Amino acid sequence: MKKILLALSLIGSLYGNNIGTNVTIEGDNGGYVKNDKSWSFNKNDNKVRIIMYVDPDEQSKGKPFMPTTFELEKKYKKSDFLIQVILNLEATWIPDMVIKKKLVDKQINIPQREFIIDKEAILVNEWNLPDNEYNVMAFDRHNKLIFLKSGEMTPEDIKNISNKIDISIKEK
Repeated sequence: MKKILLALSLIGSLYGNNIGTNVTIEGDNGGYVKNDKSWSFNKNDNKVRIIMYVDPDEQSKGKPFMPTTFELEKKYKKSDFLIQVILNLEATWIPDMVIKKKLVDKQINIPQREFIIDKEAILVNEWNLPDNEYNVMAFDRHNKLIFLKSGEMTPEDIKNISNKIDISIKEK
């Protein structure tokens, strides 16, 4: 029951507004893996996007969702759709350099996706996200939250997020 109340509280707090428009990850706190530049939530270039905010120790919870992410990236133009993966390094004991090396390799293999490092759990604090978890959020072109899930993605979750992405892409 406690988890249900926490989830409802989280959903209510996030769905209630366009979250984090002033949130930035920069400098010693992290940023983009490929160039170390700062990441800002409000810079989305009018794209529908998925943000996966992940504790590296919990990444296996995203495995059921991975095939869908690749399908969505193939289905939609980069000018309309983006996936951003933000790793919460504060939540793991794995050394930052090991994670960064893996992410640099992923960036090379999946160039259409953006990989970001959050060394200080900024999004946990700013967006009230569960720490030590696999969080998936989808936003429309106006930064409005249209989907949120913490934990392993179920087939129903995957269908739901895919439908919401499809609808949002069509709404130009």
